[in-house]
Amino acid sequence: MKLLNKTKYLIIILTLSILPGFSQQDAKSTQILEAMSKKYKALPSFNVLFSYRYGKEAPVMGELGVKGEKYFLKLTDQEIYNDSKAVATYLKESKEVTIQDYSDDQNSSLNPAKIFTSYQKGYKSAFVRTITENGVALNVISLTPVEKNSPLSKIELSIGQKDNALKTWKITEKNGTASTYKIEKFDSSAILNDKSFSFDSKKYPDVEVVDLR
Repeated sequence: MKLLNKTKYLIIILTLSILPGFSQQDAKSTQILEAMSKKYKALPSFNVLFSYRYGKEAPVMGELGVKGEKYFLKLTDQEIYNDSKAVATYLKESKEVTIQDYSDDQNSSLNPAKIFTSYQKGYKSAFVRTITENGVALNVISLTPVEKNSPLSKIELSIGQKDNALKTWKITEKNGTASTYKIEKFDSSAILNDKSFSFDSKKYPDVEVVDLR
């Protein structure tokens, strides 16, 4: 999967809980997803530490911060910052950051505040089963893309039965490659400074800035 596509799918799932719009197919999955959505939509901001594994790669850590339409996403190979005016994508290997207006089509598709609007009628959901992990009961929900040309086969979410919190998820592509993610720490009381959503070039003097605005 291309780098930006991998990031796009990650943002879809991490922000699934705060944005409305699923083509639910059964009452139980609808109820569980709506409860999860209600939980996160009530938060003014939050910070997430998560682990993720793509295919057979070794698991690594990532971080996401969200405040309204603003967000930052930090992965091992790239960082994305959106201050609601511009989106900066920093590729660590090439030491290059590209800055674009956040209203541009490419960047809007990566905005957690808007990314799920194009998927409002894009999935069929179904309750799969209830499992217990580390003494915690989890409801497992399956999301299947309606679009035949989607590169995804399915998305499977594990949601806390008691707290309605997203715990783990798995994304399976049509080629069989699976990505697995796990929330390691969720801070609902995080106070995020607006500056944290902008790329600070002063902290990266060796990085080439490509400003496309």
